[in-house]
Amino acid sequence: MYGIILCEGETDAILISYYLHNTLTYNHVKKFPARLPVLTNISKSINWYRGVCDNYIAICPIGGDDFMKAVQEIIRYNKAADKDDVFHKLVLVMDNDDESVTDSIKEIGKKLSCNQELSAGIWVSFAYDNDFAQHIRGDIACILQPSEEHGALETFVLQALSHGDEEVENVVSQVKDFVGGFQSNRYLRHRRDRVKAHLSVSLAVMCPSKTFTTINEFLEGIEWKDYQLFQKQFSLFESM
Repeated sequence: MYGIILCEGETDAILISYYLHNTLTYNHVKKFPARLPVLTNISKSINWYRGVCDNYIAICPIGGDDFMKAVQEIIRYNKAADKDDVFHKLVLVMDNDDESVTDSIKEIGKKLSCNQELSAGIWVSFAYDNDFAQHIRGDIACILQPSEEHGALETFVLQALSHGDEEVENVVSQVKDFVGGFQSNRYLRHRRDRVKAHLSVSLAVMCPSKTFTTINEFLEGIEWKDYQLFQKQFSLFESM
């Protein structure tokens, strides 16, 4: 059985791959099996992971926020593929930027004619007829980052790192105050840039020796299995 996880970027993919490998014991497929779909029209950097009973999950960073287009491409592939080669499970990992994200999720659910309203944190079912007049069923779910407030991946990472750690919480709080009061006509002019700065400045304070380490390299070096909020955030993958 095939499943696919659509996310916004490579950093999301790093965290998701860690969970699949270290929590669910999926292994990265280095040699690409010929029968697995390529889907290069959705992403140039799909990574496949293999679990028990030949279950395969693809992590697909789409390089933006056009999840509707990506979902439509997957359904288009499913309709033309043999019923044994379709994606039966689909997860969208999205930044919780603002109220419009909830509307976007609902629109995707309507497009798929889901059996109930699509919302974050739950599985819902959808069905369609493929090009061979076969009735195909699938399941879709969404994960918002962070789940309980507006923000982005960087917000969630800071929440996970500081959860239950007063010293880290103190660092993050002071950094947010600093970035929030920062005044410049050139730098940090947009809200999204300030969200990114919350993470990068916090990491620079907590690990100054790694100032020249990229964010992705830093995240790859964290033992995320020790962070309760991280484990909870991606627990929905257990049903794939």
